[in-house]
Amino acid sequence: MGGSSNSNVPLEEDLVYDVELLPHDPGKRINIMDYPANERNAVRRGYILKKTLPTKRLIDLHLQELDERLNERNMELLLCMACLSPKDNFSSFDKDKVLKLASFYPEEFSSFDLMALEYQLDVFMENMLNDERFQGLNDLNSLSMMLVKTNKHKTFPLIHLLIKLMLILPVATASVERVFSAMTCVKNKLRNSMGDQLMNDCLVTFIEKDVFLRVSDEKIIDRFQSMKTRRMNL
Repeated sequence: MGGSSNSNVPLEEDLVYDVELLPHDPGKRINIMDYPANERNAVRRGYILKKTLPTKRLIDLHLQELDERLNERNMELLLCMACLSPKDNFSSFDKDKVLKLASFYPEEFSSFDLMALEYQLDVFMENMLNDERFQGLNDLNSLSMMLVKTNKHKTFPLIHLLIKLMLILPVATASVERVFSAMTCVKNKLRNSMGDQLMNDCLVTFIEKDVFLRVSDEKIIDRFQSMKTRRMNL
């Protein structure tokens, strides 16, 4: 019965707001950015389907959302990341910005590490510009692989660590976005009172469903049976 009741709950991508209920005057309508984050896409779809949102206004809303996502600190982070790019023979290199980038990771770079990194950067750049193997690289990924291939990741461990942190940053950000997106499907109105542990378990199985689909029902039953003594076998 529980499964049949959940099947009637619309997913986020199926949810469309009835914009006919909104005030006729666009100036009196609630700003899309004032809606809960997990409802904004549904509001936009409602506007687009009814063709009540001018193209210029739609572009302004997207730009506004980009401004919220890419705030001043995030933009500074991206600019600092670009300063270590090997493209055009490290033409964008900026030592001060690279050091500032490292300061964003206090758990990985202590004050002593920052001083050591400053020294490493001087030697690193001279080494890179004089080594033909590092000529023609275009991105941080190829730079990281070449450092490992030439064994120079051991010579410049702090720089290699910083490059690795930059490479995993998009993945870490996307993972967080993925979890919040999944949460709108898992924690619906019928499951609004679930505890943290149950929600974590549901999120893991929902996000990694491709992995769990490969687990046989027999193994799941055996695992559940062995968790504690039961009156009968499942």
